[in-house]
Amino acid sequence: HPFRALIASGSRDASIRLWDPRQAQCLSTITAHKRQVNCCQWNQNGNWLASGSTDGLIKIYDIRMMREMEVWRGQNSEVCRIAWHPIHETLLVSGGYNGSLVYWLCGQNQVLVSIFYL
Repeated sequence: HPFRALIASGSRDASIRLWDPRQAQCLSTITAHKRQVNCCQWNQNGNWLASGSTDGLIKIYDIRMMREMEVWRGQNSEVCRIAWHPIHETLLVSGGYNGSLVYWLCGQNQVLVSIFYL
């Protein structure tokens, strides 16, 4: 988390866990994906958490209310990496196992740009 003692981790059991590193304990478990969660990333203000999975989905969670906000499918393979833009907090990029990059805008639920590398 950008400014709180909170760590998010993805797991092979398709869950995301939120941890308190000071007490070394799991505070909450999110089970939204159907397959292994490969990556998690907080946005700059720490209110949203994005996750990418081998099921090809990217999910955005509002951690303040502990609810799923958006679900995106734009990769034609498993999602290996996701990253938020450092200034425009609603802009996210995802990288797929097949070498693709997809840019997303929260609230739009559509692909802005897809780039495929061979």
